[in-house]
Amino acid sequence: MSGLEQVRREVLRCLTAAEIPAAAAWEPRWAGQYGSPVIVVGLRRADSASAALCDYLGLAYEADTASWREVYGRRLEISVELTAYGPGKEGAAGCTAILEEAHDALLAGLAEGLRPGEMTWEAAGWDRETEHVRQTALLQCTAAFVAQAQEEPGLFLDFKLKGAPDFEQYRT
Repeated sequence: MSGLEQVRREVLRCLTAAEIPAAAAWEPRWAGQYGSPVIVVGLRRADSASAALCDYLGLAYEADTASWREVYGRRLEISVELTAYGPGKEGAAGCTAILEEAHDALLAGLAEGLRPGEMTWEAAGWDRETEHVRQTALLQCTAAFVAQAQEEPGLFLDFKLKGAPDFEQYRT
């Protein structure tokens, strides 16, 4: 799974763990199935901050195999897009409230490899496609990924978001 997908899934995991309605994607008129505001999680931008073959972090000892493995890291600067959609009765106030709730949950509950930074809110407005009020916030994050070299030199296991759970249980 790509690093960007791991970040998106970690944000979704954190929001749903805090009982905040969140989705990964949408179809036209999907927002109508929610009676209250909901957040769609997307990624607007990502910048890699690593070298071509990633940064060497050192050796890690694995007690179960009694062996040492080389550990490599990768860092991404990511803009997570949180778009709130709220029914007309709750309007912009509902969108702002759910985004503030999401902000608090993300500051407190993300995996250690995903460090939140500044969050900026855009103005709320009417979305004709969904017939809901829509407001977007951007959360700047630094994502740290780690991978271990396999026993054969030059072969890597997949990079994983540091401290994130197994995402197989969070299929979208």
